[in-house]
Amino acid sequence: MTTVREELEVAFLEDHRLLTTGLERIAAALANDDLETAIEAADVVDQNVGPHMRFEEEEYYPRLRSLLGDAFVNQLYHEHGEGQEAIRRLVSAGHGNTLSPSAREEVAGLVKTALEHALSCGTLLSHLGSFDESEQRLLGERLDALRRLGTRWTEGVGTTG
Repeated sequence: MTTVREELEVAFLEDHRLLTTGLERIAAALANDDLETAIEAADVVDQNVGPHMRFEEEEYYPRLRSLLGDAFVNQLYHEHGEGQEAIRRLVSAGHGNTLSPSAREEVAGLVKTALEHALSCGTLLSHLGSFDESEQRLLGERLDALRRLGTRWTEGVGTTG
């Protein structure tokens, strides 16, 4: 039988896998000057990780402030904002807007920051042990509820730090 924490960890890791593979695909496409693939991958990321991003920003990060400090958590929100901006720009480009070469470079930088965040943010999972089982259950229920809403990342509340 799995514990509440284990279930939350599995969901958290799956979300991060989707984010990481999506951002890697975007980064590779941009490096190969393949805007169409970057836009397609951004749309998939936008659809798949919105609930997780809201979960982190609205539920998990506020709880981490007392453990990790304001400066660290504020940096997490900033990194989310950069990733969200990259996805927003790419999705917008897919709706008939264009990206100049300099804008593509900017987006590639934003994607790099978001990818580094996604790769390192998984380590925040260890802090789930700082919360009792009822708090972990509440976090899991909130993540499930946000997943049912299916919010796109670009429709999220943004970085509320």
